[in-house]
Amino acid sequence: MKKIILSFFISIILAGLIFIALSASAQDLKIAEQNGKYGFVDKKGRFVIKPTFESLSDFHDGLAAALQGKWGFINKKGEFVIQPQYDKIADFQEGLAYVVYETEQRVGQYESLITSYIAYINKHGKIIIPFYEGGPYFYSFSDGLVAIQEGDAIYCSYKDKKGKIILDKDYFEKTGWKNTTDAVCHNFSEGLLPVYKYTDETYKTRLSAFMNKKGEIVYSKKFVIPDEVEPLCDFDTFSQGMATFRVNWKYGFIDKNFKEVIPPIYDFAYEFKDGLSLVEKDEKWFYIDKRGNFIKNKD
Repeated sequence: MKKIILSFFISIILAGLIFIALSASAQDLKIAEQNGKYGFVDKKGRFVIKPTFESLSDFHDGLAAALQGKWGFINKKGEFVIQPQYDKIADFQEGLAYVVYETEQRVGQYESLITSYIAYINKHGKIIIPFYEGGPYFYSFSDGLVAIQEGDAIYCSYKDKKGKIILDKDYFEKTGWKNTTDAVCHNFSEGLLPVYKYTDETYKTRLSAFMNKKGEIVYSKKFVIPDEVEPLCDFDTFSQGMATFRVNWKYGFIDKNFKEVIPPIYDFAYEFKDGLSLVEKDEKWFYIDKRGNFIKNKD
């Protein structure tokens, strides 16, 4: 019995080591081109997936998007596990990816109308959210939800990974909270969604806020915009407990307590990654930490 148990645990350990090795190997793979075709090479520059594809993306969740006439997904052996059949696809995020079919209709001698139909599939190719007529942009899952933009809708709905509507676009239209900027939907991150509304007819008084997944406003701030300034006063999504906010084209950061921890002094600022944010000031790019301290210049 002891031998059986010992063998069992050894098998588990070996399986874990193999999994780690495969994961490391996949992370080390890089896309490379040869004679106009693409494949993956290892650290030594050797092709481990032959360059037979018209285009590739990096591996996400163990699969990579690959173009061979149409788009599909390949595994780490270079085999199609989801056959090339789509006009557009996205990398897998949180176990799901969007896929797109397009139809073209002539509307004149020199013009045509392209309509996109979008669905979400799992890693087995099973459709989780059925096809619908998409809007101008498509979105990947973030924080367990995905923005659904249909046709020319100026508001977006949000669905979970089972395709259930969590927040409907009609709710945003009814309450007046906008969840898009220039027709681009905002995404949930760390449980919160940035939204805004104007409170006067001159569009100079603006409430910028964060909404939770129940549709409740958990924080809001009023901005009064000078007449000579284009109205851009709002919050962005959270990343590593920090979110950018913009006041009249200057960027700063707030924390999860909605406290201003870095004042809006930057000409541009990216979200935090690995504890650092890349910012621009006076045409110079450099990295800062979560206290606003200079760390290093951009390479």
